Amino acid sequence: MIHGDAKVRAMLVTITCLLPSEKGSVSCSFLLKLLKATNLLKFGEMCRKELMKRIAQQLEEASVSDLLIPTVDGDTTVYDIDLILSIVEEFVRQDSKHAQKHNGGEVNDHVSAPSASMITVAKIVDGYLAEVAKDPNIPVYKFFSLAETVSGNSRPVHDGLYRAIDMYLKEHPSLGKSDKKRLCALMDCKKLSPDACAHAVHNERLPLMIVMQVLYHEQTRASAAATIRADSIGIALQQEGVLTT
Repeated sequence: MIHGDAKVRAMLVTITCLLPSEKGSVSCSFLLKLLKATNLLKFGEMCRKELMKRIAQQLEEASVSDLLIPTVDGDTTVYDIDLILSIVEEFVRQDSKHAQKHNGGEVNDHVSAPSASMITVAKIVDGYLAEVAKDPNIPVYKFFSLAETVSGNSRPVHDGLYRAIDMYLKEHPSLGKSDKKRLCALMDCKKLSPDACAHAVHNERLPLMIVMQVLYHEQTRASAAATIRADSIGIALQQEGVLTT
């Protein structure tokens, strides 16, 4: 595609202007393809912002592959993570605004349950992070900024985030200790599945403190499960008359 092609520019501007305004009237995938084209053609900021706002309204419909938009000439990274960060930030703003309307104008991020859309977008973001983490030129601050844009309670399970962080650590072996700790602090070890925990405890890329936290929570979970199992057996034996209270 030629950057200076005025006819293509005019056509894309016309398509963008003629898009129905109703949410969902155009697929998120199509909107992202339009954004990709406008990004490559270096459209005006107003046109790009309007598309980004429309995409944010239905971001939960996007796939990871939809979000893999290449950077323009001159950037060292493969994918435009700044563009996706702006879209996710806009989605979070819209979601927060919607939550406030349904909570009397107030919303507490630490108390209120995340919306279904927010949970879905968190999964998409983690999948996207796992892909862009493979790029050795993605700086840690960009990866971190996108990861933390979605709050921790929007991820009921942190396996996706763990996979993304582990991929980043794998592809960036020279990352400093402080950056590793800061990155891994995004994870909640209590929200890792047993399979993820089993992988993490043997993961030499993780800081030792994180491995110790995973081990602790695994032992706590195993102890709680053993207690519940013992109580269940005791109740069953009582019901059978084997034990008396």
